[in-house]
Amino acid sequence: MKTKLQAGQIVRFKNYNPKEGEAEAYFVVIIPEDEDQYCWIQVINTNRYYGTGYSLSPEDVNDLEPVILTAKDLLQQEITIREGLLNDIVFGIAHRASEPDGQVLFTKTPEGFESNITFYLSSEILNGKLQIGIPNEKLIKR
Repeated sequence: MKTKLQAGQIVRFKNYNPKEGEAEAYFVVIIPEDEDQYCWIQVINTNRYYGTGYSLSPEDVNDLEPVILTAKDLLQQEITIREGLLNDIVFGIAHRASEPDGQVLFTKTPEGFESNITFYLSSEILNGKLQIGIPNEKLIKR
């Protein structure tokens, strides 16, 4: 049976086993199913296979499972935010979150998806919400 995913939903690979000292790899569904019947996901936190912001299409959506992600799960992880002062996209290590125990949720924006929680990178000044972009061009499965 095919897993039914929703845009903005947070997932993980069922068979991904983090090595010692390594964090779980989390993804956001950006396109549940395109015209070629492919699902597309984007990396939230850098892991041993993919960097934050990378988009991919899994071989089988049944390899994915929805998860509840809290902000503290992303602390000390490399993430992508839209910085609040200049509105730039920034990659960096999350050191703090506005609601560490809060559940991370994504809402649709014109550029893609944005989280409900603010993350702080190297300083109080460098902060923003998680940013998941949807590419303007058609994604091609290779």
